[in-house]
Amino acid sequence: MQEAVNEPWVHTPSEVLKEFYWQAYHLVRDRAPHWLFVMHDSFNATLAEWGDFMVGCPNFAIDSHLYQAWNAPAPLETFVASTCADGPRLDRLRQGGLNLVVGEWSLATDNCAMWLNGFNDNLPGYPLVDCMRVPCAEPYMGDSQPGAPPPRDAGVMNDPRGTGESFVVNGTCPIDKPLDDEDAAMRQLALAKLYAYHFAHGSFYWNFRTEIAYRWSFEEVIPLLHRPPSALIPLLGYQSLSGYQSRLAASRGDQDVQPHAGGPRGHPARL
Repeated sequence: MQEAVNEPWVHTPSEVLKEFYWQAYHLVRDRAPHWLFVMHDSFNATLAEWGDFMVGCPNFAIDSHLYQAWNAPAPLETFVASTCADGPRLDRLRQGGLNLVVGEWSLATDNCAMWLNGFNDNLPGYPLVDCMRVPCAEPYMGDSQPGAPPPRDAGVMNDPRGTGESFVVNGTCPIDKPLDDEDAAMRQLALAKLYAYHFAHGSFYWNFRTEIAYRWSFEEVIPLLHRPPSALIPLLGYQSLSGYQSRLAASRGDQDVQPHAGGPRGHPARL
């Protein structure tokens, strides 16, 4: 699978983008005809925009990234309702002949995650909620890495910063603000997304593993789906609940796949 460019912005001229995709598609077809060629929808996944593009061509798909991290603050019910509305919309696109995959999604309902919008940066005025802070992750290169982890008494780090808030303060880094009954809320939202996105031709969680921002970590979300409703088992690619749970335990290397105990997570596991 090959994607030509990630997230061309919504204001990118459609004709220019499609010409670029068309040329890139032929380059890939000439050298790797068995690859699936993927094109981001430029945040405009509609039949009017893409329904008559490359009709009859093999091995291509339109990629749509469905996030709620940049939405206005809202209760859980609003995020679930918005997600559920994606299902009929994706179904209409599929019925209209559009080969669409949800190439990125997560359980984030705010954009608090550290450096989500760039190094020490964020969108102007963001985040829109009071982010939770946890100790920054341990360095990958061990204790010999200078200045890592950040000291707890250093105040705001004096690194270059952008217009929004996403930086280290007293050795802590920002993560998503927990909702009431966090695990139950995330499970409900995850199941809604799995149901809605099965109307597409596939979906990919972003990302597989993170250090502290667990709503962006597929590995951290898996335990929330330990007992999904029976109707969703086929959507996860399994014949039975026992088969799903066995594969889940094996993928984690143990039998402990229960959700985190207690209320909202105060300190997500470092990965």
